[in-house]
Amino acid sequence: MSVNYNISSELNLIIYPCKGLITGSELLKTARLAYLDKRRRYGMVSIIDLLSAKVDFDLQDLKQFISWENELKTNGFEPEKIVILTQNKGIHLTNEALNLMSSKVILKLNVFDSLENAIASLGLSESLQEILQFWKESKSLSEKL
Repeated sequence: MSVNYNISSELNLIIYPCKGLITGSELLKTARLAYLDKRRRYGMVSIIDLLSAKVDFDLQDLKQFISWENELKTNGFEPEKIVILTQNKGIHLTNEALNLMSSKVILKLNVFDSLENAIASLGLSESLQEILQFWKESKSLSEKL
């Protein structure tokens, strides 16, 4: 199990490289740590890399995520963009379920099968090489922990 994060203020990104079996509560705990990081600022795009991970999410994890997003909205913050990288079709279905379950907040959550596809969808193609480099650095740092 390994969930970590890395922040690039220059690219306006937070990358969560994940490896092994990951639970929803572990991912939310790490996201809360990143949320409190001094380098983080409102409006950053979060990329959750599940390409090397297996996920164990349950309905309670999904409800906690929606509750957190609703709490942010109540405090005057709009949802930030979240991208999940995975080849798991179940995660794609989970994304659809989250969007249906979230009644107070319109989530900005998308699922892609590659980082390149996510970058293109986010309109960040001009920063492709820098983002790929940051992603590789983040994965490398994560493996050392």
